[in-house]
Amino acid sequence: MESNNTGGTTAKSWSGFWSGLIWFFIGFILIFFTQIITIIATGVLESIETGSKINRDTINQLFSNGDVIATSFIILLPLMVALLVFVVKVRRKKEFFEYLAFNKVQLKTLLFWLLAAFTLLIIDGFINYLTDQPVSQWVTNAYQSSNNYLLLFMGMVIFGPITEELLFRGYVFRAWTESRLGLYASIILISLLWAGIHLQYDLYEMSMIFTLGLLLCWSRVKTGSLLTPITIHIFWNLISLIQTGQNVYN
Repeated sequence: MESNNTGGTTAKSWSGFWSGLIWFFIGFILIFFTQIITIIATGVLESIETGSKINRDTINQLFSNGDVIATSFIILLPLMVALLVFVVKVRRKKEFFEYLAFNKVQLKTLLFWLLAAFTLLIIDGFINYLTDQPVSQWVTNAYQSSNNYLLLFMGMVIFGPITEELLFRGYVFRAWTESRLGLYASIILISLLWAGIHLQYDLYEMSMIFTLGLLLCWSRVKTGSLLTPITIHIFWNLISLIQTGQNVYN
C-alpha cells in the first residue's frame, strides 16, 4: 500500500474549512443550474420540434431522462474544472494537479481498492435480496428513457464520477483535512454532503451512497491520490448501469 497522504500538512486554522464549505456550495450551485439549464434547453427544443407546450410533467420527465442527465454531466465537467482551476491556481496560488493529488497509483493498489468496492457491491446486493429492496426507479427511468446508450455511458459512468470526485474528494477533501476539522470529521462530513445531494434516491440508497463515500475518502487517504476514488466511482457506476440494464430487459 502507498503512504497515508492527505496531500499536505495539517494547519491549525478553520480557514480551510470555510473555504471548502463556500466552494462546495458554489460547486453544488454549478451542478444544479447546469442540470436545470440542460433540462430547460431540451424542453424548449422538443417544444419547437413538436409544437407542444412545456409544462410541469414535461420537466419532471426530463429530470429523469437518461440522455438529458448524461448531457448535463458532459457539459458540467469542463465547467467544474474551470471553477477549481480558478480556486486552486488563482485564489490559492497552488499547482492544480498537485493540490488535488493527481498522483500515480500502483496497479496492485488500485486493484485492492476495486476489490473493496466490489465487496461493498456484493453486500449491497445481499441486503437488497434479504430486505426485498426495490430497484432504483430513478436509475431505471434514466436507462429506459435513453435513446443513446453511448451518451448515457459517457455521462453517468465517466463524466459524472470525475466531476463529483474533483469537488468532493478533490478540493473539499484537501481544504478540510488541512483545517482544524481534521481527517476523520472531514471524511464523515464529506460523505454526508455527497449522499445528501443525491435526493433522487430513497433513504436506503442514500445510506449506501454514504457508505461508498466513506470508502472513496479512505482510498484517497491511504493511496494519497485522487485517481483512486475516481477509478472506484467509475467502476461502481459502470456495474450499477449494467445491473440496471439487466433488470430492464429481464
